[in-house]
Amino acid sequence: IFPLVFTLGIAQTGLNAEQMANGENMTHLMNLQMYRISVMGGAGATLGLILLMMRSKVSEYRTIGKLSLVPGICSINEPVIFGLPIVLNPIMAIPFLIAPVVNLLLTYFAQKVGLIGLGFIIDPSFTPFVAQAYLSSMDWRNVVFTLFLVIVSMVIYYPFFKVLEKNRLAKED
Repeated sequence: IFPLVFTLGIAQTGLNAEQMANGENMTHLMNLQMYRISVMGGAGATLGLILLMMRSKVSEYRTIGKLSLVPGICSINEPVIFGLPIVLNPIMAIPFLIAPVVNLLLTYFAQKVGLIGLGFIIDPSFTPFVAQAYLSSMDWRNVVFTLFLVIVSMVIYYPFFKVLEKNRLAKED
C-alpha cells in the first residue's frame, strides 16, 4: 500500500501548501506528515522498542538496540527487524501492527483539534524524525508530539518485549 499512501500524502501536503500560500487555513489532515509519523523509527514504529532493547537484561538485545538507535532515529529499522528479529516473530507482530495505527490515530486527532500543526512541506526521507516533525509543519509542537509518540510506542511494545526477554532468559538458564 506504500505507493497509495505516499501518493495521497504528497498530494494532500501539496494542497495544504497551496492553502498556506493563499493565506487560507489548511484543511488536509492526511498529509505526508501522517505517513512519516506512521513509520517513525521505521515500519512498525520501532523506535520505542529500540529504546526498550537498550536497557534489556539480555546482552544481545542491548547490543542490537544500541546498533539500531541511529538508523531508527532516521526511520531505518532493518537492524532491529532482522536483528531481534521481528520477522516471523508472533510475539512482536502484535505491537508491530498496533503501534503505527495508534500513532496515526493520535496524530489525526491532534491535528484535528489544533494541538499540532498540519504538514505542508515535503521533507526529505530518512531525515531524523524530530527534524522531520519540525520541517514538515514549521511547528515546534510537532517535535514535542513526536517525542510523546515514542513514549506511546514504548508503552505498546513493553509487555510484548518483556515476554520475549523472559523467554530468552529462560533459554539461557
